[in-house]
Amino acid sequence: MLLNTVILLVFCLFSLGCKGQNIPSEEKSKCGKLDKHLIDHYRDTLLSDYTSRKFPELRNYIEPNKDLIRLDVLSCNDTLVIIEDFIENQKIKIEFRKSNIDLTTHEVSYVEITENDPKFIDEVDGRPAFGLFSDEMQVTAIKVLDIRIGDKKISVPTEEFSNLFFPNFCSNFKSIKPITAYKSKDEKLIFIYIFGENGLTNQTSELREVRSFLAKLIFDLDEGYKGKIVLSNSELDAYQWDCPNFKGI
Repeated sequence: MLLNTVILLVFCLFSLGCKGQNIPSEEKSKCGKLDKHLIDHYRDTLLSDYTSRKFPELRNYIEPNKDLIRLDVLSCNDTLVIIEDFIENQKIKIEFRKSNIDLTTHEVSYVEITENDPKFIDEVDGRPAFGLFSDEMQVTAIKVLDIRIGDKKISVPTEEFSNLFFPNFCSNFKSIKPITAYKSKDEKLIFIYIFGENGLTNQTSELREVRSFLAKLIFDLDEGYKGKIVLSNSELDAYQWDCPNFKGI
């Protein structure tokens, strides 16, 4: 009788221990789903779902970058990024350079969310502007995006990256990462990820303090440039991109 009681007690303790291991931590529990106050606004449970609805023509290129192969970065500083690697047994080199831009010489339009909120720069020269606040006229943008595979150059229209203001080249801050490039497992596609860094300083503590964006440029080795996906910081905030579980697009 005593032996049976001991065995039962051991079994119960073991069972409780196993159950305890499966209980998510408070942090994971908070990050595992969207903020309940935002679900009614976006009505999507995953960032990839929302992105697919917004960019239906590019839905076939939306996938977590964990399934891709990252290309090596040869050099990275505040004004220059060089990525060099191999794809389909050919050398690939991708080069980015920044430039300073004076927006007073451009046509700028604003949007006001509410009467009490500040205005934000909405468009520059009639095109959506990403990564800007309201009153900055001296900004930075990508001046050069050069992609070469072997002897072949892949052209990218300037307007596809010139409205990504204050691009982050090398910094790491929570979900904001340096410029990165990936190739697909079949080495037929190239994806370039660019984040915004406007407001990022040594004193920055929260992602919401940064007027950021997430841009994904898509290339097909046979067909060339396919297009880009850009999400603003307000869209990213709605999907809790400061959560460790953030997988991007």
